[in-house]
Parts: sequence; C-alpha cells; structure tokens
Amino acid sequence: MRVLLSTLGTAGDVIPFARVARALTARGHAVTVHSWEIWRPWFADTGARFVAAGGGVSDPELHAAP
Repeated sequence: MRVLLSTLGTAGDVIPFARVARALTARGHAVTVHSWEIWRPWFADTGARFVAAGGGVSDPELHAAP
C-alpha cells in the first residue's frame, strides 16, 4: 500500500507521525512524508520518503520542543 502522511506543526504534532511512518515501512508499505524541512531529521531513519512543504517555521522554541 502507498501512504502519504502530511503533518505541519510543532514537535508534538510531527513526532507521532515519525513513529507511524516507521511502523508502516516496517510492514512493507511505501510511505511518503510531507512536512516542513526542519522536521526531516525525525524521518531520516524511518524508511519513508520525505517531501518538504513550502514555507515553514523558524522559531527556535519549536525546534527544541520534544
């Protein structure tokens, strides 16, 4: 199955999607993640393809929020 996960927001919105992406790829699904570029590192080891959304956030507090 091909799956698109699209999430924009803070770490609390994005990090759960990394776990979902990892679980789906582990089950053999082709996953594409669409989010802001700053969140790319969270998806690097999930096996999912990452596509950066235009724009984004630059607030350092959002980057640090686990």
